[in-house]
Amino acid sequence: MTTLEDVRLHSSDYPQWIRTAVRLYHNWKTRNQVRQLETYDARMLDDMGVTRDEVMWAARLPLTLNAAWELRHRSRTRRLADRAIGSARR
Repeated sequence: MTTLEDVRLHSSDYPQWIRTAVRLYHNWKTRNQVRQLETYDARMLDDMGVTRDEVMWAARLPLTLNAAWELRHRSRTRRLADRAIGSARR
């Protein structure tokens, strides 16, 4: 009997150039979604925990990087630094 594991194709089954092309396509789509955030007003971006500058920075990243992941990482790092500075002032 054939199981799902027998049928499922793993990424290692594909040549490197196909894996790279799929990753670049995925990153391109993700970057376009990040660019959509540029149309949001400052309050909405603040609610999401990002700044307009961070969104614009992420939208300009090369396709070799996932813009959404990089945006998330940068905004979390900034917020942690802001908290550390705020608690140091107390």
